[in-house]
Amino acid sequence: MRNCTHFKLSKSKFAILFIMLGLTLVISGCFIPTSPTKLEYAFDMYGMDLPKNKQLYLSHNIWYNSPYDISTINFHSGTIIPFGTKIYLISSEHGKVQLKIDGNETIFTINNDKNVSLLPDSSAYNQIFTDKNPLQENKNIPKETLEKLEKGEIEVGMPQSYVVLAFGRPPIQLNPGKSSTWTYLINKGLKTVHYVFKNDKVTYIFYN
Repeated sequence: MRNCTHFKLSKSKFAILFIMLGLTLVISGCFIPTSPTKLEYAFDMYGMDLPKNKQLYLSHNIWYNSPYDISTINFHSGTIIPFGTKIYLISSEHGKVQLKIDGNETIFTINNDKNVSLLPDSSAYNQIFTDKNPLQENKNIPKETLEKLEKGEIEVGMPQSYVVLAFGRPPIQLNPGKSSTWTYLINKGLKTVHYVFKNDKVTYIFYN
């Protein structure tokens, strides 16, 4: 009898402790973690640090031949999505981000092949997306020049910042270290274009 009473008392104490623990977790705001939604994943993974409550834009022109296979290398062939275009992230996973652009229902996929780009996802995608509208940031650029940049047209005398708007940063593997020449890939056949700078201005353009 004595052993039975002791067993019942222990169960009762255990139940009370369990209830108290549950109340403590609720009051303290603790909860069992759940899997992130695709949208949460797109913003939070890889330390992308993209703001959730701000409009995002393309920081530079993006080229594509297939909307479902766009490279962060940004080969300069096919159709151009101009810088300043509003974008809406949909989902992401390692090496891939899906999004829509303003006025278009197509789901675009931008892939980051680290073996080629030599960049982690966080760096690659933060170069492409921004919460600061490039059109507003560069509102003093003459309209005629702006239209050329949106078409990826660079001329001698333009500053480096214009080249970044038109093409993005040059691929690391073609531009190791600091250089007065920036090299970009035109297509996967490794045809290249080179921009030579002096005093932050384009002084010469040549193709290989």
